Amino acid sequence: MSTPSAAEAAFAVLPTTSPHSYDLVDQNGVVTTVSVDTLRLGCIAGVGFYEWAAETCGWSQTTSSRRSYKSSWHMPGVGHVSDYRYTDGRSFLNLETRPNDDDPWDLLRTFLSPIAIRRVDIALDYGSDLSGYLFDAKLLKRTVHSSSTGTVQTTYLGSEKSAKRFRIYDKGAELSRRHRTKVHGPLWRIEAQLRREYATALPDALFDGLVVRSWPPVGDPDLRTAAFLEYAYRHPGIQRAFSKKSRDTVEAMLGQYALPLDPAPADVYRACLPALRGGLASVLSSSDHCPAAVIS
Repeated sequence: MSTPSAAEAAFAVLPTTSPHSYDLVDQNGVVTTVSVDTLRLGCIAGVGFYEWAAETCGWSQTTSSRRSYKSSWHMPGVGHVSDYRYTDGRSFLNLETRPNDDDPWDLLRTFLSPIAIRRVDIALDYGSDLSGYLFDAKLLKRTVHSSSTGTVQTTYLGSEKSAKRFRIYDKGAELSRRHRTKVHGPLWRIEAQLRREYATALPDALFDGLVVRSWPPVGDPDLRTAAFLEYAYRHPGIQRAFSKKSRDTVEAMLGQYALPLDPAPADVYRACLPALRGGLASVLSSSDHCPAAVIS
């Protein structure tokens, strides 16, 4: 594991009232919240799981669109559980939950034996407006969704099936729209959605390749320079058509006229990484409390 840099060591990591959620406070008193937003686990059902679920939990069975899923349930307050079947007859349960709640872990300790982390979403919540920033990452496709007024609302880096995908969006607006929750002040989320090898490892350099720059540019670039930078940055196909020398010129201009996000996502993530890894390790160790598992 790498040694924390001076920037990473400048944070105080404070646990919150929710498991798998931490507040990081930098030297200027700026608070950034880091949490495991979504967790998908491959589990094996322990003795009595199906009977307990049917009798006491009010599960509702839903229709699954994937042939490999024999059945799928939704448990209020816990999440979605699907019965996954391999072609060779082996099976396991897919549990997808938002882990900042005690209920899922009581369920795991009692009736389910986690065998693998299949997906994990790491969320970094900033209490500032990030609509004026541009986000990019090499080798990941960028898709931007804007409002009718042209304000950026969501940026995706990577496809839905990528092993690593970033999503940057207005979390405050989502809470207001979907959950009728009033948020005082801006709230933006930078989220890394990890599958396969990334989900099991939580790599040290996860956010290092995420490039964040302010927009409009700071300083006093002339109108022609500002227009060129905006056109080149918002149309990645144009950049790909440039020669390497032209791309280097664009990068140099962006570095000159744009400010990085402070605190940097990479520094926030690394400062919280030991706590995140410890929390996920405790989830897998919950199988020690599970009754003998039965594989159908």
